[in-house]
Amino acid sequence: MTRMSRSDHAKKWRWQLQYGPARHKNLGRLLIFAGAVLVIAGIVVILAERLGIHLGTLPGDIRLQGRRGSFYFPVVSCLVISALLSFVAWLINRH
Repeated sequence: MTRMSRSDHAKKWRWQLQYGPARHKNLGRLLIFAGAVLVIAGIVVILAERLGIHLGTLPGDIRLQGRRGSFYFPVVSCLVISALLSFVAWLINRH
């Protein structure tokens, strides 16, 4: 077995700091946060449906159907969601 030089040890140490287990801990936290956001978004969609707000079928959403396929783009739904998220971000940053 050959002996590693000091510069090789430094390279290995830097690599472990950058890509080692600590990075995976941050990735795990990110995945948990993303999952929580998806659960909250699902709850909001379910509650909106119960209140009579059907996102994706609002007037102004583009829906084209032909014999061989269809195209759907929820323009107004995207605008409503964007406005709501902007309002929430404004509320959070206000304090």
